[in-house]
Amino acid sequence: MSSAQDLDGLVYRFLQGRAYAGERLLAGVRLLVLALAGLRLGVVMDERILRETSQAVFTYFAWGVATVVALGITAWVVRGGGRRWLPWVSALVDPVAVTGILLPSVLWAQPGVRALIYEPDGYIFLASTAALGVRVRWGPALLGAAANLGGFFGLLALDWQLNGRGPVHQGDLAMAGIVCVAAGGVAVVSTFWTRSLVMHGAQAALVARRGREVLGRMVAPEVLAQALSGEALAPRRRIAAVLFSDLRDFTRIAEAADPAVLLAELNGYLRVMVRVIEAHGGHVDKFIGDAIMAVFMDDAEPNRAAAQALACGQAMSAALQAHNSDRVADGLPPLRHGVGVHVGPVISGPVGSPDRMEFTVTGGTVNLASRLEAATKAHPFEGLCSADVVDAARWVAATDGPVGTLAGLESVGPLAIRGQTAPVAAFGWRAPAPPTPPPGEIGP
Repeated sequence: MSSAQDLDGLVYRFLQGRAYAGERLLAGVRLLVLALAGLRLGVVMDERILRETSQAVFTYFAWGVATVVALGITAWVVRGGGRRWLPWVSALVDPVAVTGILLPSVLWAQPGVRALIYEPDGYIFLASTAALGVRVRWGPALLGAAANLGGFFGLLALDWQLNGRGPVHQGDLAMAGIVCVAAGGVAVVSTFWTRSLVMHGAQAALVARRGREVLGRMVAPEVLAQALSGEALAPRRRIAAVLFSDLRDFTRIAEAADPAVLLAELNGYLRVMVRVIEAHGGHVDKFIGDAIMAVFMDDAEPNRAAAQALACGQAMSAALQAHNSDRVADGLPPLRHGVGVHVGPVISGPVGSPDRMEFTVTGGTVNLASRLEAATKAHPFEGLCSADVVDAARWVAATDGPVGTLAGLESVGPLAIRGQTAPVAAFGWRAPAPPTPPPGEIGP
């Protein structure tokens, strides 16, 4: 299924849900109107019902049947059934109920009572027609408008035949027809308009949600919240921990590998590493081929961000060992990578041209983290971090409790790092033991 078809399906289901929500609203209004109608019948026909006049008996009977049907429809709505047929049934029930309740006043006309066209009781057809606009399905709305029109003029015709009561002037009948047709037209057009608004709103909401999901994979959560709130993404100086990881010898492997197979292996590795980064509170700033740049920020306490980045780097080593076990079981060679971590001041903000920008962090901290990762190629360590990172982790250990990641660190001593005026004190951790190939297979 294409993305457009998928979007249309989501919008259609949302539209169906809104239509059903309209039916729930109408079910409550219907019960309220019937309760008020019952109260009015009790006031107007109290003496007639005591005398058991035919008009009163049949009027109460019609009202009782309409109330039972309304309660049944309400129960149907509450249980969530009949999503396909309920709007049609509901649109037809209301005009039928109104016609049934008013029919006794025509069959047993009371002396001195004018034709229905001049009585307030006929206004209930207009109210029933107006309620059709709440629906977002034009078919039931058109059916209900036609049924209301037929019920109103059917009662007028029956009253004229049985009782000789009718409009005094032909213009009154024409005006009644114009009003009823106009009410029905407004209800149907309102349904079309409401449906259009709901569909456009649903499409916009779905597109916005997908945009948030895509953007959320590219920037930090706080940046996403700031962008969606309309705030300007102004450059800021912050303290952040930056982590770089890079696969070893992957460029050489890529030159001879099948592109589809290569990307499948690369994406499998990246998928594992991203899960570890996000689990430790970081976010991926960017992918640079087979390299990852991740950022950890905690404006309230930058030391915790550094400790999280260090724990993440070591967890990435453990995750790579597990990933390699699966690769070796599938007959694939294990992968190796290097990790570098540093903490310090950065400048965060949008970078790029007016046509294409990305939110990232830049500065000496980023450069040093990248060069610590590159330095792992010349040392027997899978990961290297600066002494600043270790000091931050020790502060967190003293404040919040022991930090297990400190136990696996070894002092490397001052390292000569390109771009640094003085040697950098660093610590490293070693890679876990490589997985053993299954019996009978030759390891890489």
